[in-house]
Amino acid sequence: MKKRARAIVTSPVPFSGDFENQLKQSLKQVTGRDIDMEFILDPALLGGVRIRIGSTMYDSSIKGQLRLLRDKFIEG
Repeated sequence: MKKRARAIVTSPVPFSGDFENQLKQSLKQVTGRDIDMEFILDPALLGGVRIRIGSTMYDSSIKGQLRLLRDKFIEG
């Protein structure tokens, strides 16, 4: 019996079917599990994607990257 994981993918625009398949395969390689994906549209992201699988968050959104940059400037 194979393990399955649920991925919640948040993006500012809808994806094409080809990109969805590539993303699903990439997530399968990273997690070692079959992936069930749920898509949420959020125009506030500006660009990029956020992916949550269980308690793990992968944030490649512009908003997330700007937040990391801000935190680095604050640290010095």
